[in-house]
Amino acid sequence: MLFRSRNTIVCGFPRFEGSAPDEANQEALEGFLAAGTPPVVFTLGSSAFALADNFWAHAVKAAEALKVRLLMITGDERVRTPWVTRNVAAFEYLSYASVFPFARALVHQGGIGTLSQAIAAGKPQLIVPVAFDQPDNAARAARLGVARVLPFARASAESLQRELGRLLASATYENRATELAQVIA
Repeated sequence: MLFRSRNTIVCGFPRFEGSAPDEANQEALEGFLAAGTPPVVFTLGSSAFALADNFWAHAVKAAEALKVRLLMITGDERVRTPWVTRNVAAFEYLSYASVFPFARALVHQGGIGTLSQAIAAGKPQLIVPVAFDQPDNAARAARLGVARVLPFARASAESLQRELGRLLASATYENRATELAQVIA
């Protein structure tokens, strides 16, 4: 579907599919996905991951409080993941195309590449914008009805639990995400 105006034609949404997981990560991913309900996927993209600090620990606490499974894409081999359990998985890297379609919901920084994959996957989102284009992208996703927004600087275990809980409790976000994914397709 093309959008046309007098001076503008929007012809699609660019998506970088990324490389497929190596054999070990593919097996670990498939095993985790098969072992329970669809997880909530947390990622901070290719730039914000360096600012994570306690973000991953907050993610684990929020997921535990909500009793949801969690899959983290940390983006950093130095991240130690003592929280990995039957309901929590952590990977340094996975292409979003290989995991987003299997998620229950997505929590991410709102970079345009991550957002494009999230919209294409048709999943509701909690966006935690850090900088650059992310706050604007997050505001636009919220206006589209596919996301809630929590600024990264205010992302604690409690605020993540509250906002993610609201996202998961409302079928409106999921329905709108599904509709928008069909338009993007």
